[in-house]
Amino acid sequence: MSKEITFKELFISVFIFFRKNFKILLIAVVIGVTLGIVKHFLGEPVYKSNMTVFAHIEDERDYENIQKRFSFFYSGELIVNKINSFKSALESNNVEYLSKELNISKDSLKMLKNLEIEFLFPVEGTENEKEIREIDYFKITAEVINNDILPKLEKGLHNSIVNDPFIAQKVENTKKTTSDLIKEIDKEILKLEEAQKLQLKQGKNTNFFITNKSLYSEKIDLIAKKMKFNKKLNQYNPFQIVTNFVPSNKNKNSLIKNAVILGFVFFIIALIGIVIRDLWILAREYEQNN
Repeated sequence: MSKEITFKELFISVFIFFRKNFKILLIAVVIGVTLGIVKHFLGEPVYKSNMTVFAHIEDERDYENIQKRFSFFYSGELIVNKINSFKSALESNNVEYLSKELNISKDSLKMLKNLEIEFLFPVEGTENEKEIREIDYFKITAEVINNDILPKLEKGLHNSIVNDPFIAQKVENTKKTTSDLIKEIDKEILKLEEAQKLQLKQGKNTNFFITNKSLYSEKIDLIAKKMKFNKKLNQYNPFQIVTNFVPSNKNKNSLIKNAVILGFVFFIIALIGIVIRDLWILAREYEQNN
């Protein structure tokens, strides 16, 4: 019973507190909402634009077993780390680094407010269960105060990633590995063709099995692998733009959002101020009585 009375008393005390200070809290909220509206109309509008890209950078370990990919997200990590370095530079206002990496003037970089990157089409499951992927897709989001920077940003991101020394080296290594594999396949095909000619000379059936496969089917498998690697070699690209940045005229910061946030902030500030004031009064009364 005592707990119920205590709860009622607490509820009544809180109600009285807010009723007593209602005008102050209301004025604080009105001030906050008003400032939010003023900020929306006087502040710089921020526009969001997305660009879809794919990364195609394989690790040499991908070729240890053609059927399984051991380095599933390796290419993605390279691209993500690069974009995140630009994001960090923006937050720390490291304009020198951004200007050098993106080949954009410092004045133009003032239009860029934020960069984000996210991986599209994630594959669930353990490392061994992940499907074979030759391309990783990403969405890059830019927040700008002027859409004029978007073409420069697009070009700068592409060139910075493609010309990155580490990424360029990985691409070169993988191309070399793929070329070497194609050469090895050519040697194996040549050996099979010589074995076929030898069988024909000796009058043997060309369907003679080697390791449970005929020479013919073995040759077909190798040709298929060679075509796959040739395609990979010709289409290899560490960073390819799929859809470009599209200029937007919609302000990211909405009027309602600004008004609600600042209204709530001022309400909390006023509430804390009232509590401190009341505690101060209680402390002084306590000192006077003692």
